[in-house]
Amino acid sequence: MKSVTSETSPLAEATTAWVTGAQLSAEREAGALHSLRREAQRQLLIFPWPHRRFEGWRHFPLRDLGKVPATAPRRGGLSPEELPGASRLLERHGLAATVLIQGDTHCMAPGASFPEGLRAEPLAPRLDAARAGPAASLAPRREEPFSALNAALFREGIHLTLEAGRRVAAPLVLVHDAGASSEALLPRLRLELEADAELTLVELFQGGSEASLTSSVTEAVLGAGARLVHLRVQIEGEAATHLGSFEAELSEGATLVSRVFSLGGARTRLTSRARLSGPEASVTLEGVYLGRGEQHHEHHTWIEHAVERCRSEETYRGILDDAATAVFDGTIEVRRDAQQTEGAMENRNLLLSPDAVVHTKPRLEIDADDVKCSHGATVGQLDEAQLFYLRSRGFGPQEARGLLTLAFVRALADRVEEPRLRALVLDVLAERLPGVNATTLQAAEEAAR
Repeated sequence: MKSVTSETSPLAEATTAWVTGAQLSAEREAGALHSLRREAQRQLLIFPWPHRRFEGWRHFPLRDLGKVPATAPRRGGLSPEELPGASRLLERHGLAATVLIQGDTHCMAPGASFPEGLRAEPLAPRLDAARAGPAASLAPRREEPFSALNAALFREGIHLTLEAGRRVAAPLVLVHDAGASSEALLPRLRLELEADAELTLVELFQGGSEASLTSSVTEAVLGAGARLVHLRVQIEGEAATHLGSFEAELSEGATLVSRVFSLGGARTRLTSRARLSGPEASVTLEGVYLGRGEQHHEHHTWIEHAVERCRSEETYRGILDDAATAVFDGTIEVRRDAQQTEGAMENRNLLLSPDAVVHTKPRLEIDADDVKCSHGATVGQLDEAQLFYLRSRGFGPQEARGLLTLAFVRALADRVEEPRLRALVLDVLAERLPGVNATTLQAAEEAAR
């Protein structure tokens, strides 16, 4: 069958070539991995490449994807020496990387080790076992072609399993570094927390001095009573394109706290999905996105309440300057049997320039009648009265502006429980907010106290 994607862009043509070449190696695979690759390849070769008639891609700058170098994914080993700057930001805050990742290959950071009870294995051999039990959907979705690209072409992937009852106190840090490569980078991670296990996972995406393309997939399966705190910090280079996916499935009494800070890259699109499949499960999705220049950020979220007595809370805030653009598209779905559901969604945006644009679309899809759900969105500018007040207290115009913009997102940064991680988040926010300096940060600390 003729590919529809080949008529769209150089990247689409390259993708078709990559997938066609990968089909031969997929024939030698078996089981769930074989099925996963074949379904992903079928989608990429048959279904249309994203275009503006796709509702979920209507505002994404698709024309810019043609600027991404069409270089096949890397197929080599990786050594820590290749990522000399990977740990500098972490070291400033007393943290250390555990795993270094580039493309679809990974290695342990020098001197790092996994905590007791946490097992790391190549993903491919684990897929058959994962398919046999409760799991987040492995199959790529038609509306997410870059997840399908990842599924069709990823090589290694990582599968992490935390044993039942284990509670890991220190954060587990994974550093994804695009380096100076223009290759397609396809990291894939699957995390399984067994009953009553607890873990804080940090994914730091950085690097990308060239026009790199990253298509990342992270999946999490939480057993009964498990708790996962997932912190995702994206500070890739100014020319980078990042198209990410995060999916989680929660069993009875499980808790997921996902915090996203999208700050870098030329074009960023993250899809976050959570399915509450056990009673008393709870999910919190929070995000901050900062745009300047001509940056474009998109966040698409979907929380599915499949059973009764579950709770979800969603809060995203964005600050856009210059000609930056952003999209927030969030859905809370309450199934018919999901009575006594509590759900709340909020999206707030601050525009610092008349040329900045944000599209926000929070929505509820409710089939049950015993629910307590709410949603809302705001788009505004800095308050002139607040600016005047700060100016009257001795702050210059840029410092006053910086203090107010920092305060707008500070509430979400302060919710990061681990002190070192909270300091890291505030550090990367301060570096990217206009008018924020040491004086501003000190004033913000005093105001917080």
